[in-house]
Amino acid sequence: MFKLSRFLKDYKKQLFLGPFFKLCEAILELMLPFLMKKLIDNGISTGDTAYILRMGALMLLTTVLGLLCALICQYYASIASQGSGTALRNALFRKIQSFSGKEMDRFGSASLLNRLTNDTVQLQYAVAMLIRLVIRAPFLCIGGLVMAMIINLKLSLIILAVIPIFIIVLALIMKSCIPLFKLMQKRLDRLAVLLRENLSGVRVVRSFARNSQERRKYSDASEEWQKTALITGRISGLMNPLTNLILNIAMLAVLGLGVNEISEGGMSKGDIVAYINYLTTILLALIVVANLVVTFTRAAASAQRVNEIFETEPGLAVCDQPVVQTISSAPIVSFENVTFYYPGSASPALRNISFALKRGQTLGIIGGTGSGKSTVVKLLARLHEPTEGKIFFKGIELKELSPEIFHAQTGFAFQKAQLFSGSIYDNIKLNRALNEADVRRAAQDAQAEEFILRKEKGYEAVLEQGGANLSGGQKQRLNIARAIAGNPELIVLDDSSSALDYATDLKMRRAVLNRPDRAAIVISQRPAAIKDAQLIIVLDNGGIAGAGTHAQLIKDCPLYAEICRLQGITPENKEEKNEKA
Repeated sequence: MFKLSRFLKDYKKQLFLGPFFKLCEAILELMLPFLMKKLIDNGISTGDTAYILRMGALMLLTTVLGLLCALICQYYASIASQGSGTALRNALFRKIQSFSGKEMDRFGSASLLNRLTNDTVQLQYAVAMLIRLVIRAPFLCIGGLVMAMIINLKLSLIILAVIPIFIIVLALIMKSCIPLFKLMQKRLDRLAVLLRENLSGVRVVRSFARNSQERRKYSDASEEWQKTALITGRISGLMNPLTNLILNIAMLAVLGLGVNEISEGGMSKGDIVAYINYLTTILLALIVVANLVVTFTRAAASAQRVNEIFETEPGLAVCDQPVVQTISSAPIVSFENVTFYYPGSASPALRNISFALKRGQTLGIIGGTGSGKSTVVKLLARLHEPTEGKIFFKGIELKELSPEIFHAQTGFAFQKAQLFSGSIYDNIKLNRALNEADVRRAAQDAQAEEFILRKEKGYEAVLEQGGANLSGGQKQRLNIARAIAGNPELIVLDDSSSALDYATDLKMRRAVLNRPDRAAIVISQRPAAIKDAQLIIVLDNGGIAGAGTHAQLIKDCPLYAEICRLQGITPENKEEKNEKA
């Protein structure tokens, strides 16, 4: 937990003043039994009404001052806990954003979400308890013990005997609970994974009548979490009964011995009342300490999970002084002997890939499933680092180039069209410095404006999460519009028009591709979508099976020729002639 203390550095004032006012409240609270003793012995016993009123007023004032101190402490605790929690979440989010695909796959989105929400809330609560109770509870224990010893040293030996037993109980419970809290969080991650899969894949689940099987799977995971939670709850639930048992035994012993002290004249009535109040204060403070142990045990488990994120080094190399000036005469993109292995894989996803793409050119990439097409895009988008070889953008190696410069000059339309809740306009603009004309031009080129204007609010029409209120083709067109908005120098279309009909696909390609001011990489399963490219690369099992123009590959690459034949495309094919027309 101490590793996360850096998030409290901006709240030194609150960390000092909060506990200070809580300490003042504790001092005032310790004064009340003493004042009660005076009131009983010097006022009630003697019948001095004026003294009773004075002491009563003093006790009331002490209570009001204690309340004010408590409220001020609560105010500072809220500022520090909420502020540090916000800073922690923001830092955690930035760290997660720096992860490569390798780290994202390692943790999983459900686990990252839980760490970003549940674990940070637990740590935030621990900060509030740190300010409000960590000083107050021990001070009340020690202060109450000192005051009790001043009143009667002999009776205080009972309290001194009880405290070690109490500490042993706390230590045993804490030792048992820490690993169980960690296990609970892991099983909660598993529940989140299943829930997310079922919510995102609800159509598949229903269409294949897998409702009962998915319910059973979720129920099994839920029962596993429940069992762990019950065991944890039973163990931590022993805290209050055991502590109360110890404290009540101590109370009975004090009352038994206190009666003898009163009868022998060793204590007054006010002494015994004050002593019982101090004993109650000590015992209640010890119970608070016990609950604090549970709170900080949970926080310790959450801190370990959060620190695991911060201590994970991103797989992407970060240059201390990134290059911001590219070489205009260099190819837009070039791969030099790039080889890539996915984590845990014995065979490469890409093997010795080399090509160069100049401004105004279009590169088409085609191949069977698992041939490595999308891996090229992931490497170019820096979701992963090449295992071997280098990737250049306008003459600068990608890992040395400023990410801001690179992403400002490129546009990616990934295989899965990811849209966000919000307006169509905001989804295309995506918080970039684009004006309305840029957005509309992109929508027109992507053949999206037609269906956008049919909507009641046009570009301001609100999309549901993931674009659930759009068809597959509409989502893909918005995905392409977002990639080309702002006229980037390089656009990458990763099988992003597979849901479009041939006529719309053709219109989109004519508007977007083969422009002198930009280069394009098009990945597709359709030879018709890439046949006009200046360079076509055919991938097979991660390697280049052929490279050249459509006409060259039809003649020299059997794999490409077979793909074209299966889709009815030949040099003399009428469909091809129609497209050229």
